[in-house]
Amino acid sequence: MTSEIRINVVYPTVQYQIRKMYATDLPTVVAIDRDTWNDKSWSVENFLEALYDSRYNCWILENISNDPQILGYGFQYKEGDVSHIANLCIHSKHRGYGLGGILLQHTIDNARQTDSSKIELEVLTSNTYAYKLYYKYGFR
Repeated sequence: MTSEIRINVVYPTVQYQIRKMYATDLPTVVAIDRDTWNDKSWSVENFLEALYDSRYNCWILENISNDPQILGYGFQYKEGDVSHIANLCIHSKHRGYGLGGILLQHTIDNARQTDSSKIELEVLTSNTYAYKLYYKYGFR
């Protein structure tokens, strides 16, 4: 049994939490993904497969101040000693506030805690927001 990891980040008026994803989160996660990727988004089946695959860690980034709200999500899995960031997304209304960096740092920390020797991800160079974020965190 794995223990749940919770990270709380406090800003002047907003508190964020990263927690394990649950099946009840999927409608919101799918909506965020479709809003972001349109016809390139993951299918509901892709999300379900990842959620129930023991190799995956599925994270939710949420605002826990006042009315809890899911702001983004991340999917990460380990294959051998390599940690793969499979999907990381912030709701379009909440981009530009450093939330992607909070979630990305969490996946990096998780990879270190699980003794991964390497972290891999794929990003379209046309996705300038993500590309710049990953570059800022040392990905090439």
